[in-house]
Amino acid sequence: MTEFKYIVLDEGGRLKIEGTSLGIIELVMACQAYGWSPEEYHLQHPGISLAQIHAALACYYEHQIELDQAIREDLSWAESERDQNIGETASIRERLRLLRQKSA
Repeated sequence: MTEFKYIVLDEGGRLKIEGTSLGIIELVMACQAYGWSPEEYHLQHPGISLAQIHAALACYYEHQIELDQAIREDLSWAESERDQNIGETASIRERLRLLRQKSA
């Protein structure tokens, strides 16, 4: 249990909203990406109460430095995976491009 009602640490050490699979980082990133207020997030995800959303945001702001670092690490990992997959699938994409040209 953490110092915030509704917020728990999962087995991997990530902060989540109790009783859900929703991580604080994911909630914060969605709010930032879409420009959502807590109320708008709740409208989009009615299964998450306003109290849970506000608790998650309070926890985020209390631990913003560490959570922003975790967000940067997650984004860096995703970019690395994307770049690796682009390199690994280059020959497939080239074959598909040639097939499309032949069929056009």
